[in-house]
This record gives sequence, C-alpha cells and structure tokens, in this order.
Amino acid sequence: MLFWLAVTGCKEEDLADWSYLEDGQYVLEDSHVNVIRSFEFLSVDDDGFAYGFNLDDVSTEEGEDSSCGHTDLNDPDGRDGIDNQLAKIWSLLQPLVGDASEGLLQGAINEGRLLMMVELVGLDDFNNQNNLQLNLFYSDSKPEIGTYGTIAPNQTFEIDEEAQFSTLNGISLDAGEIEGGPISFEIPIDILEAHFTMNVAGGKIRFDVGEDGFFKGYIGGAFSVEEVLYELSQTDATDEYALVEPFFKNNADMGYEDGECTLFSFAFGFEGVPAYVIRYEEDE
Repeated sequence: MLFWLAVTGCKEEDLADWSYLEDGQYVLEDSHVNVIRSFEFLSVDDDGFAYGFNLDDVSTEEGEDSSCGHTDLNDPDGRDGIDNQLAKIWSLLQPLVGDASEGLLQGAINEGRLLMMVELVGLDDFNNQNNLQLNLFYSDSKPEIGTYGTIAPNQTFEIDEEAQFSTLNGISLDAGEIEGGPISFEIPIDILEAHFTMNVAGGKIRFDVGEDGFFKGYIGGAFSVEEVLYELSQTDATDEYALVEPFFKNNADMGYEDGECTLFSFAFGFEGVPAYVIRYEEDE
C-alpha cells in the first residue's frame, strides 16, 4: 500500500478518492500501468545482432525447411533463436515505407487510435517480485500530448471494452526485467492508403521497469502474410504494393504448411509512461 501511494503521489488520506471514483468507478490499488507512448522499428546492427524473441522455442539454422531456409538471429544480450525477419529486411524496406510508417504509427498513438496499456497487478517492488499478473489491453480515451510530442505521464484512461484484453499469470520481475508470453495483441496499420488491424497471436513481451516506474522494452510476434498482403492489395498504391509484396513473401519464416511459410516474425521496441486506469464495478 505504501508503495502504491509513493508511485501515485497520493497522500494516505486521499486514498479513497483514487480507489473509488464517482458512479462506481475505481482504480486498482495494487496495479502499476504504463501506456505505450512510442514504438521503434528494429533492424540488425552492424555486428549482425537484433532484438526480438524466440517465438517457436527452437534455434533454426540456415536452409531448414521449417523456416523456409531462414536462419534465426542472436540478440546483443546473448539470446539465440531470435525470430525477427522484419529486422533483417528493415534496412531495405525503410527507404520505401519507413518514414511514412513510423510517422503514421506515432500519429495513431498520439491521436488515441493505438493506446496499448501494459499493467502489472500485485506489484510492490520495482526490482524483484514473483507471481505478478500482466495485462495487455487498449484504451479508447483521448491522450494529452506533452512538450516532446509524445503522451504525457500520469494521465487517466478507460479500458476499450471492444478491443483485445490479454492476461498472463505467474509473471516474475527479475532484477527489474519482465518477460512473458504467449500473448495476443493487435496493431492498427496505416500504410499505402490501407487502414486495417494486424492481428498477432503467440507473441511475447519483455521490458525493464525503471525506478521511476517507466517501462521500456520489446514486443513481438508473427503475422499472417496472406492476410496483410490482401489488405494492402485493396489499396490504390499498386506500384508500392508491388515493391513490398516480395519482401514479405520471400522472407516469411514461420507457420510452415505445404512447403511454404505463412507467418512473418517481427519485433518492435517500445517506451511507456505511467498512467492510471479507471474500472467500473458493473464490469467485474
């Protein structure tokens, strides 16, 4: 409880004002929430390393059928079996769609169309703790943007009841780091005049919890190449689509079926800022 008061900046006599708001609203006392304020497209560094996740729990060598010939990566921290094909080709894709994609993704966050919330329930120590619950969900609130062009901290958000809500139980915070999966999430795509939601299942998340309560880390998974290319094909940007299509088809590395891979692995870096989430008694 004292930890929660310290994080929120509340005084003990103000606890009731935060716990139970008007009209049956309340804020969980034992949770710490961040709203993701920015995503970063990752690429392979000069030493051939890339951040991401071992999504299939195997380390694939070059030429194996199960990955359609694509080898897994290692990350800078020594993890192997990293599935992140987007990092491999981002240096080639970036000149085609990079600046527009990054700007549109940040715009979706700032405009409130991509408010991904990461919540740790049961947290009372920012360094080491076991048996936490991790919730990943979305808000449909309108954020306030700070002086640096990203979401300002310590705002109050409501849960988007129509969007995905994923939960991981038994999560451990080890030396300030959280990792968990599988987790499902969705990313709205605004690219080449296409507007659709990219669905991800079997994803993973890893992040550091700073002493200031800010989250910073990575989230990744794999998406259906067929689904994404279909959505892109419905746009008027036929020339751009023709450029992008072979990148995804030729680099799909997971979901091996009938001699071809159907899924494409990726990971994004992210930064979050502390926030509060309002809940309603009737929803429990």
